[in-house]
Amino acid sequence: MSGGHFNYMGFDGLDGEWRDEELDELFHDLFVGGDFSIRGYGGLFQSLDFWLSADVGEEAYRKRVKLFKDKWMKRTPKNRVEFYQRKIQDYADKCIAEFGGKVEE
Repeated sequence: MSGGHFNYMGFDGLDGEWRDEELDELFHDLFVGGDFSIRGYGGLFQSLDFWLSADVGEEAYRKRVKLFKDKWMKRTPKNRVEFYQRKIQDYADKCIAEFGGKVEE
């Protein structure tokens, strides 16, 4: 195990410093707390770190992501589909621009 490659421990000093209760809690969940982390510290960011470092499998990471999204992202299924449709369209537009509006065989 590599133990990760991001320096997420440095975020501790910013925990609770956002001067806004919701932002404080969101920051804590993303970077400091244990509720969404695989090893009980470092927030969801730590879970990503350990997955990218191959210390844990993708399934463990995706489980934490689902828990985080269930708490913080209150999108309806329709909202989620619309979000991804915009992302796909943005990417398509970028590709079209890169190829000058035409794709030749």
